[in-house]
Amino acid sequence: WRSRSLPSSDMPIPPIVKSLILARVCIYGHFPVYAMYCITSQETPWHPMSRFPDDFISNYDFIPDYDFIPDYDFVSRHLECSIARVYNRDGVDKHAELLKQRGERMADSRREKPAVWRQIWDWVWPIVIGVVVAKAIMHWVISVATVPTASMAPTIPNPCYILVDHVATEISAPTRGEVVLFHFPDNPSRIFVKRVIGLPGDTVTIHGGHVYINGKVLKEPYLPAGLVTDGDFGPYHVPSGHYFMMGDNRNNSDDSRFWIHKYVAQSAIIGRADYVIWPVKKAGSIH
Repeated sequence: WRSRSLPSSDMPIPPIVKSLILARVCIYGHFPVYAMYCITSQETPWHPMSRFPDDFISNYDFIPDYDFIPDYDFVSRHLECSIARVYNRDGVDKHAELLKQRGERMADSRREKPAVWRQIWDWVWPIVIGVVVAKAIMHWVISVATVPTASMAPTIPNPCYILVDHVATEISAPTRGEVVLFHFPDNPSRIFVKRVIGLPGDTVTIHGGHVYINGKVLKEPYLPAGLVTDGDFGPYHVPSGHYFMMGDNRNNSDDSRFWIHKYVAQSAIIGRADYVIWPVKKAGSIH
């Protein structure tokens, strides 16, 4: 090749040769040596090598070897800009940038397909992250709980689903009258839902159908009219950091009056019951 003489400036390039060049590019994915004889331009489709600089032979090694898709127009354009990139004095910069962009796209197309495990991982990791985020939200922000008993009826119907706000009890201490969920003191694996009656430092007494806090009758507008709390209980002295709990269905509720461990630690409270969300006909705020 390096010793081969070049065609003269008036030597035409036969159409069959041009066709063979393009066919060679499509089939083998690289430029045949004879392609160095020709270059396309804005003025004429093909013209002889005589327009190239004298040192075109020494620059041959700079012409890249790419794989191509078998598309005539694409190959024609790429053949033009690839050779012109090295030898066309008038358009080096323009064609060099164009070739760089096309080369990057071709390099991307040549990359191997990811392994099967990588494809599986690409599907799995969004699901894993989604599950972790959902679990975190349900544990620390908001969640749905099932109430299977009637101890909080009629405030919370039985059975139903309720919306639990975990943030509310984390940023502030429960207040009297709030309905909260907590770990049952006698069996922490169980979750109860009750109303806060006694606060830390209170003395709770139950007699005559009423609840007394520090000797005063507790007003309970959330109870049905005419409902009384049967029996005499107390006094209960609520220790610091603990709460005394009772259900709204006073005569059918397993609450602080009957537990071995009477009081619920603040650290055992996991959230505030805010809404009944199911069944729809009973949906509404929990007061």
